[in-house]
Amino acid sequence: MNNKLNNLYLLLALVLIIPVISSCGNAGNVVNPTGTTTKIAIINTSPDVGPIAAFINNIQLGSTSTVTASKTYFRYSSTPAYYSIGSGALTIQLRAYPNTGLTSEIDTIVVNKSYSLFLVGLNSTNSLSTIFTVDTSSVPTQGRGKIRFINASPLTPALDMLANGTTAFTKMTYKKVSGYVEVPAGIYDFKITATGAPASVLTDLSRITVQDGKLYTLFTKGLVGRTDTAALSLNVITNK
Repeated sequence: MNNKLNNLYLLLALVLIIPVISSCGNAGNVVNPTGTTTKIAIINTSPDVGPIAAFINNIQLGSTSTVTASKTYFRYSSTPAYYSIGSGALTIQLRAYPNTGLTSEIDTIVVNKSYSLFLVGLNSTNSLSTIFTVDTSSVPTQGRGKIRFINASPLTPALDMLANGTTAFTKMTYKKVSGYVEVPAGIYDFKITATGAPASVLTDLSRITVQDGKLYTLFTKGLVGRTDTAALSLNVITNK
């Protein structure tokens, strides 16, 4: 009888322990996992915060463990790029160099989708926050692409965006994210104006090719009235 009880206790212990071991063994799969198309881009749009790092479940994006973390930092001037990540409810922290916490949030990541996390606001006014976007949409009609617009520039009025002279988005207040809209594939000149002031162009982005079947996000960063590297600018990310 005692042997049977001991065997039962051992079996129960194994049932409880094995999932924990398995979970620990997969902890590193939240960053740079193999065989997945689940991705995230980190975009630093704050002109006064300096380089930032992204940590997912306390593992630095671009590394395989907290011990061997590579020096992957996202600067205000960095060109956005996607990194492979795991899925599920993930804690995403943005930290200023070398390790000062800025923001922390739990985002639900669905397998085989793409996402972006924008750091927005100003460190000097203690107004840093984030914009989290899903960068996946239905396939555009043949011969067309899709674009959307994000106003990631603090201290700006509501903005309009014109595509080859036609208003594509209007009344885009700070941190507002539009939906994707279809446009014919081709070459575009995009202009940003304050809503209600179409003759006054605040910034622009010229000769951008929208390809058939592709998705793009255009976003502003910087400050109106500045003429240095923190000046208002329009930028583009190819989402797909």
